[in-house]
Amino acid sequence: MKKMLLSLILVLGVVVPAAAVEGFSIVGHWEGAVVRLGSVQAIAVDFRSEGGKLTATVDVPERGLVGSPAETVEYRDLALRLKFLYGDAALKVDAETEEITGVIEAWEPDVRVHLKRAEAPAPDFREEELRFRSGALDLTATLVQPLGPGPHPAVVLVHGSGWDTRSAPQYRSHAVFYARHGIAALIYDKRSATATFSDLADDAAAAVRFLKSRKEVDPARVGLAGFSQGGWLAPLAASRVDGVAFLVLSVAPAVSVEEQEMQRLRFGMADEGFSEEDIANAQAYTRLVFDVAYREGDPAKLAAATEKAKGAKWTEQAQLAASPEDLEGWRRQRFDPAPVLSRTTVPTLVLYGERDTLVPPAENAELMRRYLAEAGNRDVTIKVFPRANHSLEWYGELRQGSWSWPEGYWVWSKRAPGYADTVIGWLRARLGPP
Repeated sequence: MKKMLLSLILVLGVVVPAAAVEGFSIVGHWEGAVVRLGSVQAIAVDFRSEGGKLTATVDVPERGLVGSPAETVEYRDLALRLKFLYGDAALKVDAETEEITGVIEAWEPDVRVHLKRAEAPAPDFREEELRFRSGALDLTATLVQPLGPGPHPAVVLVHGSGWDTRSAPQYRSHAVFYARHGIAALIYDKRSATATFSDLADDAAAAVRFLKSRKEVDPARVGLAGFSQGGWLAPLAASRVDGVAFLVLSVAPAVSVEEQEMQRLRFGMADEGFSEEDIANAQAYTRLVFDVAYREGDPAKLAAATEKAKGAKWTEQAQLAASPEDLEGWRRQRFDPAPVLSRTTVPTLVLYGERDTLVPPAENAELMRRYLAEAGNRDVTIKVFPRANHSLEWYGELRQGSWSWPEGYWVWSKRAPGYADTVIGWLRARLGPP
């Protein structure tokens, strides 16, 4: 009997009991890749069970993304649905090998996903939940720190327009990036949507004062890093607090809010293939919006133009002012950075993406340089990353325009090459080693 059983095992291999399969848990750390016709991008997925609900976060090291939440996680009978950064993946879990495989079919050719259970890496940063005062408000914050004892150089990360909370994946990922390079980073929840630029700059200035009071932070080495809208706000905040050691401004507009909106329409619509007529119509309408919001233009004329515009293709890009609240939103954001930049003497690093259609470098980089020169700022570095977009990433695109391995292949979206060396190298030259 024993010989027969041994022979059966040798022929069939190891048999996984049905109960083990049915109850197989995917909670834990998994590593692998997304693959498109042989082109690979590494990812890591952490599955957690929280209050009986399965959740997941995804790391994409090549894009600098840490802990990006999956939109959907559904797991039953070894079938897994995982909707994350690249789409909706239909996956199968192999309980015997502890591997997960499947396909995101929305791509053509499709994207394949392969994950293997792995030991979770040791933490290389730590987080502390905090609160700080800004005027009459208490703002909730997270201090992301290196593991060493400090005191550390530190940076306040100033929100882009879409980053409302400190859990926004790109916002938090930037904090982790700095911490992994020896620089503590403070991220915080943005105040209400009715805040003015002045309010938001006051919050960033208050965050600098708060950081300077922390024992784990070197108060002489605290700066601000602003992203997109934060590129307007960080210099304004620096003008309201003493002792800012540096500014890192990513895709920072050097023009007014009004002019930046005109640039967004012109370059963004051209990139989307809109006709010159559509672009001109969108810009003419938007000028009318600003005339009413900023310069006491005729509201009746704007209302008629808004009604006429409804249904036009170019309204996919232009923001129609259909209510008084829409106009009030533009009034709250009214800002021209020229007076502030022309007085900014803090060491400043400014980064742009060559293919950015929101803050095009051709319209902003040299103007930024001119304003900082007018301030007498002798420590200014401006860099434009080739092929990079508004997120300072390379777009995903087909190399050589054909699937002809090895010369032609899919290039995954990734952080612009040289980004980390540029930012950290520039900071260490001014702050010293961590």
